[in-house]
Amino acid sequence: MLQNVSLPLRYAPGGTMTPESGIELGRAIASGHRCVAVVSDRMKSSRMMKETLISGILSQGTDVMDAGCAPEPAAAYVARMCDCSVFVTESSVYGHLSGYRMFNKDGSPFTGEQVRHLSTISSGLKSPDHSNLGKRILYTRAVKDYNDYMASVLGEITGAPVVIDCGCGAVAESAPQILTKAGIEVISINAHCDEDFVPKEPSADTQEFEWLHDFISNKEGCVGIGLDRIGSRATVIDEDGDVVDPIKAMSMVVKALRPKRMIASMDTSSLVEMAFAENNVDGSEYLLSSRHIADVASAMVKENADLAVCGDRILYKGLPAPDGIHTAAVISHIANSESLKRMAESMPALYRSSACIRLECEDNIFVHALNERMKESGGFRYACSDGWRVDMDEGWFLVGPPVESAVEIFAESTDKAYLIGLMETATDLVKSCSRTQ
Repeated sequence: MLQNVSLPLRYAPGGTMTPESGIELGRAIASGHRCVAVVSDRMKSSRMMKETLISGILSQGTDVMDAGCAPEPAAAYVARMCDCSVFVTESSVYGHLSGYRMFNKDGSPFTGEQVRHLSTISSGLKSPDHSNLGKRILYTRAVKDYNDYMASVLGEITGAPVVIDCGCGAVAESAPQILTKAGIEVISINAHCDEDFVPKEPSADTQEFEWLHDFISNKEGCVGIGLDRIGSRATVIDEDGDVVDPIKAMSMVVKALRPKRMIASMDTSSLVEMAFAENNVDGSEYLLSSRHIADVASAMVKENADLAVCGDRILYKGLPAPDGIHTAAVISHIANSESLKRMAESMPALYRSSACIRLECEDNIFVHALNERMKESGGFRYACSDGWRVDMDEGWFLVGPPVESAVEIFAESTDKAYLIGLMETATDLVKSCSRTQ
């Protein structure tokens, strides 16, 4: 299975994290870095996994800057003070046991190649003799540094009042402070850290924020933002208390910021590209990248892009890491002059579909056959190890990479009937390449 490089983890057998895996990862990171910043969220398991990571780093003679607890964007920001940073955070993917996210000095997540390099060198490291341990340096300003940075980026903005749900996580130490300093009236909910409170991840598919309806609807012009506990994602709630479709919310941000150069993961909705095209000026570029957040961030830095999107996460110039707090500020600014509900309703409807197809040949044979078919066709727009995207007249489809002799296909269109045709076309393409021997 493809490794999710937005969560570059050292997996133990069975796919679960253990304290031993933290030590192993720490030793591997230490082999190529002189000083590593380590930050964690406030969940119970994060403290344990943080200590094992630090032990592994120190044992190899590398120094650790222990930056305490902070939201994820702050962990990415503090990386500039060392060679890299590691954020320890709990995730339901690991059965509520914390894992690790790693950031380069510029704040971008480690790429898949960097993760694979760590995996390679970890098995060849000699056992430490502990004769030359690294130093542990306590740093208590990580949250303030990030908050001050965001204050300088946002400045004084005119924004609508915002109700923010911080999920009782580390983001509570930054979101209310940053938005208030920007001049936005803020009502903070769940803005105290509680290691025993485990809310669902913010999503338009859940009812997580329905209870905010009364808070928002009783204050004229007020909107809501549901943040995940670490501040990387934001769910937008309109002035009627209804959750805004994440794709439409992202399109609002793109339209408002008018980026001249933008990076989007290859599975990004056409609605986002339409929003970009509305403000198109000479020299504007909308560039596609793979579906991995690290590749999107890397492309953002390389192309000096103003904005990047990947899934439901948005990255902003200056700090190429997902930042839901920055998104909250932008949404507040938009809502001050326009109705989020009317903006969302004015956007065209887009329909999506997906399916999984079993292959009749080995994965490498399928990849070779599909690459050859793509060379013969002028319709494909982007191809990489993460999949193949093909644009058609009224939509597009994406063929994912083979995983255990199966392939996922995705399609999007403004027309339901056309969407059915896209899925049939993608299915036929996969099956024809699968039969190649």
